Amino acid sequence: MTTSIFSEEHLLKISGVVKSFPGTVAVNKVDFVCKKGEIHGLVGENGAGKSTLMKILAGVHRPDKGQILISNKERTFRNYSEARKAGVGIVYQELSLLPDLSIAENIYMGIWLKRGRFIDWEEIKKKSKIILHEIGIDINPDELVSALPMAIRQMVEIAKVLTQNPEIIIFDEPTAALSIEEVNRMFKILKDLKEKGKAIIFISHRLKEVLDISDVITVMKDGQVVITEKTDYFNEDKLISVMVGREFSEIFPSKTNKISKEEKIFSFQGILKKSKKRVAFILSKGEVLGIGGLQGQGQIDLLQSIFGLGGCTGIKMTVFNKKIEVRNPVQAIRAGISLIPENRNEEGIFLLLSILQNIAASTIDRRQSWGLVKRKRERGVVENISSDLSIKLVSFDQMAQSLSGGNLQKLVLAKWLLVDPKVIVMLEPTKGVDVGTKQEIYRLIRRLAKKGVAIIVYSSEMLELVGLCDRVLIMNHGFFTASLERKKITEENIMKASVSNINLLAGIK
Repeated sequence: MTTSIFSEEHLLKISGVVKSFPGTVAVNKVDFVCKKGEIHGLVGENGAGKSTLMKILAGVHRPDKGQILISNKERTFRNYSEARKAGVGIVYQELSLLPDLSIAENIYMGIWLKRGRFIDWEEIKKKSKIILHEIGIDINPDELVSALPMAIRQMVEIAKVLTQNPEIIIFDEPTAALSIEEVNRMFKILKDLKEKGKAIIFISHRLKEVLDISDVITVMKDGQVVITEKTDYFNEDKLISVMVGREFSEIFPSKTNKISKEEKIFSFQGILKKSKKRVAFILSKGEVLGIGGLQGQGQIDLLQSIFGLGGCTGIKMTVFNKKIEVRNPVQAIRAGISLIPENRNEEGIFLLLSILQNIAASTIDRRQSWGLVKRKRERGVVENISSDLSIKLVSFDQMAQSLSGGNLQKLVLAKWLLVDPKVIVMLEPTKGVDVGTKQEIYRLIRRLAKKGVAIIVYSSEMLELVGLCDRVLIMNHGFFTASLERKKITEENIMKASVSNINLLAGIK
């Protein structure tokens, strides 16, 4: 069913657009419109066609059929440069910034300001500072992007797009790496742009945010538009139901694992370098342990140190009551520890290698003989794990970068599950993935915990901690402020502990 609420003049009209790739129709006869001064939410599961549709609008892909009208003028873009000149800007989920260049260089990349024949660096820095100030960022434009936290990089990406003064701005998962405070700042930017008459398309898997910021919402499924309605027509349950055919209460698997507190499968203690605070915890068999709190409170440093990436000193760890020493990732892997990183594209995947090469990377030594890889055996192992995780692909030889966000996350999971880990540390395991893929990951986590694998999950989404975890430890200012179990795991209790300045549980046992 496709409904329409539009009858007035629109800045953007997409009509009957079709786009196919080998083996799949990504976008199938899609109609989509957006007017000036409107924030139009676009939601759907990974693979629903959202990103492909936006890439067509941004000139990355050319449609097989259909029409794009901007200000009633038909447009066909061969590349992003042509789309940009026509007034289309896109802020991607996976940032397009070059980390080894400065903020100013990134902002004006390809649209250099010149004085005569030479680039006017002083003017570039001056104008970069002005546009950063406009979006609430006070930072030296000479700073390298590589030195910036992810949230500030996201703001630089927005500044880069706004410098081009687009009339239509696509935000593709712009809040995936942001804290609550940073999301509020982002929303202020969106509202300011709306007041200036910009047409904004907001794509997010965080449905509450879509409901909070959008004027209109379109839901896509299987490459088609299912429904377009004003935001007040929806609530979160209705959105999920339309997207995946399941009610919100069905998203999380039931917590039926038997937890044996007498059977300790993992323990950790250490001192965080930044806060100089001691942190300690024990994980029981069958338990899914969540680590929560506001972002930047030491959670990432703590959990990365389990994988030998620093962050803590004086570390003592045991796996099944056996002491282990982990000073680097190689030792961590040998000890049976796997890490699902927060930033999959930079830390979890070789984007330009094939799906097969990515999945096989962590266990390639197991299928070697005299320095030669047993290719047939390797393909069989990769096919099995890909099938288990329902990774959607055309060929195992296609490059990883061709996959959707949800399938990329499954690729990371597949690689580390082949290790047969005893401990899995997951940093934002469902960041930037759709509701359906989230549900698959939640079920996988439960199955692994049932098998006796130690599962530690860090998530900035409180609802995820509530729905998934058997116990949640809250970090604030580099120490644990609460340990919540069963009915005490609520959004209210998590928030209270997140903002508390009292060390309630120094050294939780």
